[in-house]
Amino acid sequence: MENTRHFASERKDGYHPQYWIVVWEVQRSVIRRLIFWGVVLLPLIWGFCVDWGPNSNGGKLSDAFMTVASVVGAIFVLCLISVPASLRDIRQVSILPYFKKGEVIVDGETFLHGKALARNWLFVEEAAQRNGLQSLSRFGFADDMAGETVVWHEASEGLAAVNALLALLRRNPDLIEESAAVIEDLVRIAFRLEDAMHLRVPFCLLQRFGNTASGYEMDMRQGYLLG
Repeated sequence: MENTRHFASERKDGYHPQYWIVVWEVQRSVIRRLIFWGVVLLPLIWGFCVDWGPNSNGGKLSDAFMTVASVVGAIFVLCLISVPASLRDIRQVSILPYFKKGEVIVDGETFLHGKALARNWLFVEEAAQRNGLQSLSRFGFADDMAGETVVWHEASEGLAAVNALLALLRRNPDLIEESAAVIEDLVRIAFRLEDAMHLRVPFCLLQRFGNTASGYEMDMRQGYLLG
């Protein structure tokens, strides 16, 4: 018997707990950088003010001092400028299918999707659990770029779990508030998993932050994300 209880009203948000760990780490890193360069910059500003203050002889600071002050000041300004981008990137979180690298490549377009699934992850998981479906969490979320060990799974197993969840949400769209957007993300994943199943390419699920990827990241990863 299906449990059609509405889950979104029971929690403030549906992000995976790992999401908030990453958010906190990024915020701490930003604060540490600002504090460090601010502390380094303060005595330089003080020296400049003393040298150019109303009671000074005016401009006795050495060229080396001015160069150091300029460099530190520039770094501090860059840190300030980077804060909005850093905070924006950690809010752009997606849950994506991640395929093991090999001779066979799975094609598709999921890289810029998966955000609705990420926002509603806990709601989706609870709906699956209460209706006796397999949890998608078993397929993720180790990130090899963070030094974690990736466990690969058969695409057929993931496809069966995703299709069962899709059937549940289509029958009961009121289970979660963003059911239409979540279904769209799951459909895209299902398409890619079906291709991977036929090509025998193993996969896992990856929680990834940001909308862009560097060539370095793609080269260093054990798997590839669909673009």
